[in-house]
Amino acid sequence: MLGRLICLCGGTPDFAGGRRQWWNGSFVSYRKDLCGALLLSLSDEVAAVEAYKKAACRIQDPKIQAVLQRIAMDEALHVQLLREEITGCGCPQRSASAGASCPPSARA
Repeated sequence: MLGRLICLCGGTPDFAGGRRQWWNGSFVSYRKDLCGALLLSLSDEVAAVEAYKKAACRIQDPKIQAVLQRIAMDEALHVQLLREEITGCGCPQRSASAGASCPPSARA
């Protein structure tokens, strides 16, 4: 969905990520402890929610904002599901919140 949106806006999607390196298998955590893997996934999902919300705040086009906000909602569902799994597995939970909407500094 996001790649198609980028193309429709005249851009070229890439899979370089925040490190500006092409995605590869080294980006995956190969942890063997379940709790550690779940907590790492939770942290990544919370970061994704924040990134999509921040992007939506910086975009002026309401249709693009809506798509980014919808993706953020999907990621927030992942956060909820992971928290339930973490609780069910008896893992210690760290505080990780999928934050609020647009802070004043993120608005365009």
